[in-house]
Amino acid sequence: MNMSGARLRWLYLHGAFWWGGLGCAIFGLVLILLGLLLWRGEQQFQEHVLRATAKVTSKEKGRETRDSSKGKVSVMVYYLFYVFPDSAGRQHEGKMSVSDDAWKQAKAGDELAIEYDSTDPGTSRRAGTDIHAGWGLLLLGGIGGLFASIGIPFAAVALVQSVRRAHIVQHGTPTIGIVTEVAENNAALKVAGTYRLLYRFTVENGETVEGRGPPQPWSLAARWNPGETILVLYNPHNPRRNEADVWEARNEDLAKLQEPDDAG
Repeated sequence: MNMSGARLRWLYLHGAFWWGGLGCAIFGLVLILLGLLLWRGEQQFQEHVLRATAKVTSKEKGRETRDSSKGKVSVMVYYLFYVFPDSAGRQHEGKMSVSDDAWKQAKAGDELAIEYDSTDPGTSRRAGTDIHAGWGLLLLGGIGGLFASIGIPFAAVALVQSVRRAHIVQHGTPTIGIVTEVAENNAALKVAGTYRLLYRFTVENGETVEGRGPPQPWSLAARWNPGETILVLYNPHNPRRNEADVWEARNEDLAKLQEPDDAG
């Protein structure tokens, strides 16, 4: 064995299930973590929230560049500026984003119901925002949970398969196989531009078994041509569980099996 088990498992781990699952899992967990952080911030705000009546002082509109699913886009934004007294009567300034209609209707002197953090009156917002914040956090956590619930099982399946395939290569019964084709990977979930080595071999009872290697880029898969021999490792109790030694982890076994032919 000229390759460690860890290295072999890592080579088998590469694939659409692993990278797709890992990506979804990380994205989902990040959303969940972000939701928890925002939820904690909302809870801290609610612990010190006080309400007040503010008066509009001015308004402003302009364009801002924001991220979207289509990349960075320029959007029109509308803001109202206001002042409000805290519980001690001190005046504070605030700013809130509003809709186009609310911005058009607002004028200096209009009253607004706002809420602020009593420990930091500079942090204020429109009263009742907690309802929208709660739904937003629930939606964020739900999306994160959905991605994580899809990604984690996919990554786990890929991990289990890599361990199983590496175990067969490490401990399987060696035999000579014949490459039948190098075919484009036709799996439902796949990385574009990958190929699989198709092969067949014969077990001790004379049964011919077919198998296929892991997805590989053409630069690796094209090392073999139809009709060439390749080392195959299989479970003697279940030959359907087999792996071609595409990573050349057991070249010494292949050399031993070919010795009689070389001698002849």
